[in-house]
Amino acid sequence: MTSEMGDNLIEYVTSENRVWPLKWHEFSKLIGLNKPGFLPPLILGGAAESDAAKRQRLIDQINFIATDPVLLQKADVFLRSLPEDGWYRSPDPLSDKDRW
Repeated sequence: MTSEMGDNLIEYVTSENRVWPLKWHEFSKLIGLNKPGFLPPLILGGAAESDAAKRQRLIDQINFIATDPVLLQKADVFLRSLPEDGWYRSPDPLSDKDRW
């Protein structure tokens, strides 16, 4: 389930070749890393996942909080405040091949 704010945030994080924020763990802690059902970022143990899988995981995280306007606002501010070099980027179409 998404909201208009969630849809707008997803549009932002998938624009300009963005794939995942370099501060992904910090973002995940902000929005609920320890909540039941929360999908962790694909770093460390998930680092070998494809760019497509990583982008989808970020979208899934945003969708996970889409019904909580307070968390969604925090997520929006956090992600939009990252500098341009605060994102891993890859041109579309994203690879669906694992990195290893």
